[in-house]
Amino acid sequence: MVVAVTSGPSIEIVAAPLVVGFVVQVLVGSWTHLVPAIGPGDPRVHLRQRSILGAGSVPRFVALNLGAIAMALGLPSGVSALVLLGASLAGAALVAALGLLVRAVLVRADAAAAAVGQVGQSRS
Repeated sequence: MVVAVTSGPSIEIVAAPLVVGFVVQVLVGSWTHLVPAIGPGDPRVHLRQRSILGAGSVPRFVALNLGAIAMALGLPSGVSALVLLGASLAGAALVAALGLLVRAVLVRADAAAAAVGQVGQSRS
C-alpha cells in the first residue's frame, strides 16, 4: 500500500498575509483611536489629531488590504512580482500611517508646550 503524504501550508506562506492583514490593521486602528483619546490637550487638539490620523484613511485601508491579498496569492503560487507588489502596497500604507501618527503626536507635544507656557505666564 502506497500512502501519499501531502504537506499543508507552511508558516512562511501564511505569516506575511496574516501579519499584514490582521496585526498591522489592529495596530493602526488602535493608535488612531487611542492617540486622540488620551493625554494632554483640549477638545480642539484632539479634534485636530483625529483629522490628521483620518487623512487618507480609505486609500490607506484599500492599499493595505490589496497588499495583503497580493501577498496571499503570490506566496503560495511563487509569483515574486505579486509578492513584491503586495509588500510595496502594504508598506506604503504603513509608512503613511506612521507619518500621520508622528504628526498627530507632535500636535499633542505642541499643545502641551503651549499649555505649560500659558500656566507660566499666568503665574508671572
